[in-house]
Amino acid sequence: MEEKGTAFSGKHLSLLQFCVDACQMTARLLIAESEFYNQSCELTFELCNACAIECERYEYDEVFQQCADICRSCAESCRGMSGMTVRVPKEEIERKRNSSARTSTNGAARI
Repeated sequence: MEEKGTAFSGKHLSLLQFCVDACQMTARLLIAESEFYNQSCELTFELCNACAIECERYEYDEVFQQCADICRSCAESCRGMSGMTVRVPKEEIERKRNSSARTSTNGAARI
């Protein structure tokens, strides 16, 4: 937020913090072998997925793209651990990556 030109607002930062909190809670529930880890994994899946979508909006920023990749990976892990049938399509992820790579190689300006 302190960097000039940042487009991230308080709402975006809150989403990132909720994601961090959910990941930490899920990790603690898994370690404790709690009966509630499935619900926590599902919530963490949703928050990580939302963070990935939000970070992907900043396609010219390498840090945001890394955040999106990590969030997608975390979402998929949580989906698998909870036994959810919802799946983030890999084709969609690859399409976005390829689109982003083409744009960055064309010398597009950072936004």
